[in-house]
Amino acid sequence: MADKDTMDVSDILMEETNDTGVIRISEDVIIAVIKHYTLTIEGVVRFSTGGFASGLAEMFGKKNTETSVKLEMEGDYVNVAVALILQFGISVPEVAAEVQDVIREKVEEFTGKRVNRVDVTVRALAKSQKEQDAEDSSIEVMD
Repeated sequence: MADKDTMDVSDILMEETNDTGVIRISEDVIIAVIKHYTLTIEGVVRFSTGGFASGLAEMFGKKNTETSVKLEMEGDYVNVAVALILQFGISVPEVAAEVQDVIREKVEEFTGKRVNRVDVTVRALAKSQKEQDAEDSSIEVMD
């Protein structure tokens, strides 16, 4: 049986011991929950990446440390920060507040840990994928 000393625990964000053993929750699991449910919110187009400069750094072999979702444990609480691209025409404060509510609810539901804060950074506005697809399909090719 693998124990903490023999497992790669570099990405373990939460660990809890109970009567039957140890429960470890990876940071990747929590990020997957956050990304899945955030993308279901009307007005969220996608998560933001680090942008042009970090993309260039990755091309030249430098690891991009900036991410669209950041997690931090503070005692028994989780702090979350997300960077998003929202849809043109929506109320940015309303959608950002909904993102905060959904992330708090889902992280607490799936992990049992309390969420202390959810910071939302809106980096840009864009057309929804549906709008972009409609626009792309309406372009006629001229010979």
